Amino acid sequence: GGRYRLTVVAPRGGAYSIDARLGDVTIGFPGDFPLRGLTFADPPVDVANSYASGAGLSVAVAGEPSSFTVQLRDSAGAAARLGAGESLFARVDLPASLNATGLRAPDGLTVVEASDRVGAWVVGYTAYAAVQGGSGEGNVTTHSVTVGVTSSGGAVREISGSPFAVTVVAGAVSASNTFARPNALLGAYRSSADVWGTFDVVALDAYNNSVDVATLRDFSKLWNWSVEMDGVGMERSYVRGAVERGVVSAVFRIVAAGMYSVTVRHDGVAIGPGGGSPVTYTVVPGALDYAASLVAGDGIDSNVTADAAVTRSFTIAEADSFGNAREDAAGGIASKIAEGLNMTVRSARWPRSPSHSGITSVDPISVAFDSTNKVYVVSFRTTVSGALTTRLEIGGFTVRGSPFETTVLPGPPEPSRCVASGPGLSGAVAGEWQIVEVDARDAFDNRIDTGELGLFRMFVKRSDGGFVWTPAGDASPNYADTPVDPAITVEPFRWDVARAAYVGRYKSTHAWTGSGYDLDVAVVSLASGAMKDIGAGRRTIRVKGSPGAVDAAASSAFGPGLSGGVAGSTLAFTVTLADSDGVKVPQTDATQSAATTRLAACRKTSSDDDCEPVAVPVEW
Repeated sequence: GGRYRLTVVAPRGGAYSIDARLGDVTIGFPGDFPLRGLTFADPPVDVANSYASGAGLSVAVAGEPSSFTVQLRDSAGAAARLGAGESLFARVDLPASLNATGLRAPDGLTVVEASDRVGAWVVGYTAYAAVQGGSGEGNVTTHSVTVGVTSSGGAVREISGSPFAVTVVAGAVSASNTFARPNALLGAYRSSADVWGTFDVVALDAYNNSVDVATLRDFSKLWNWSVEMDGVGMERSYVRGAVERGVVSAVFRIVAAGMYSVTVRHDGVAIGPGGGSPVTYTVVPGALDYAASLVAGDGIDSNVTADAAVTRSFTIAEADSFGNAREDAAGGIASKIAEGLNMTVRSARWPRSPSHSGITSVDPISVAFDSTNKVYVVSFRTTVSGALTTRLEIGGFTVRGSPFETTVLPGPPEPSRCVASGPGLSGAVAGEWQIVEVDARDAFDNRIDTGELGLFRMFVKRSDGGFVWTPAGDASPNYADTPVDPAITVEPFRWDVARAAYVGRYKSTHAWTGSGYDLDVAVVSLASGAMKDIGAGRRTIRVKGSPGAVDAAASSAFGPGLSGGVAGSTLAFTVTLADSDGVKVPQTDATQSAATTRLAACRKTSSDDDCEPVAVPVEW
């Protein structure tokens, strides 16, 4: 007896010294106690009590470093160190189902012991694959993280909770990896002008993971997307979320048919290249719209000339509501065009024949379909000059721009229909300018009032001056080769707006000897490059030294004031005084005292010729 066994429990491994006391007295012989240099080993790691924690065990972002902490514990729950020959084991794996897909496996694994805590280790890694999961899972995939302790023999004991499931989500959108694809409903980069154009954009991160950028109800992630088009034509564009996760839709409005280069940008950077943008997008015409038919051609947008032998034409192309010509026209609306086509010429030429006044239909009119150019061709001829009005309805719809207005110009002068007149053809006074007028007409009796120069020419010579012309009645008189009479001055014909006629002048400068002499006057047409006498042909007139007394019957008046005007405004016209021979009488003091010109006016009181005299202020 008297012996005791002392049991010592060290709180943790390390070197200890032990004292044995009875009360305050150390027992044993001197030197027995304290016992020094007693070494206790650390208690072994208890993997059941050890644990791991940190964000890197729950969610990781593809391509971004992640980490978590491992805390080793012994069976008492105290922090524990690895034993001799032991090491910390950590591994991050792709799901088994993805091992053969070629996706990049996690890398960058690091295991570092913490310097500030016993039994603490920091594990770092980088994952890259974030593959679309099943329905409702989003664009994620779950990685397996195994953590344990490896013994000196190589066996691994996993800690509590291992293996851990880590969700890897896609990183930020990479414009260079993101690509475009045709919309599933359309199947091509193509749409019509009457619908919004669209195609899909598959958003990928730098590691080709699908990025769930937005849903149909979440627009907050779409502001950094934009749609652009080279050239002009896109009315509006935006990017919206699609039904499929990881996909957005580029939406834009283009109403002009054609091929366009459409670019999608993310944060200002164009997606692609390769399968990205720009995308060549085709816009085709929309549904047929009769009212938007395209009408063009010389027969409707340019002046034409009256001619019985020349056919004029214009084309009508089927189009959609935006004016895009349809390429699938088959000629089916030719009859509708013919039914709704009305072409008229309103003449305002003051023609001699009353039958030409008012509205005259263009005839004949034909409508034919040009299957090569996919247009309808309207052909017509007209012999009446004036304002051409084309009214066009197709299928009961008035075509835009109708009625179309253009002008039918008169044809070249027809000598047999042109009339030369004026006091200069009745007689002349030596040394005075004499006026000759030409009422220019084409072959269809249309008045030529275009003001075109070079249509007529006048030749004048003294009958006894030794200047011989070709015989009278010659079909092509050769006036141009006749020597010019130096005693005669001739001015070319010019258009006179007031007279509404071509007016030419001549003057005899032959010295007056007290006796009259004759002049031969010829007015010819220069149309078609050949000279031909107009009206009655050339004639001979008498030159006097002075005019006779004013003869009212031989005098004439002309001007717009004789055609009408606006009440309260000033109307003007010109009176030409002439003697009994039709020779112009100059307005001099002598003639003014010899003849008084008065104006008498009356206001019609009925549809008959009954008039009520009225006083009209006159200023001569």
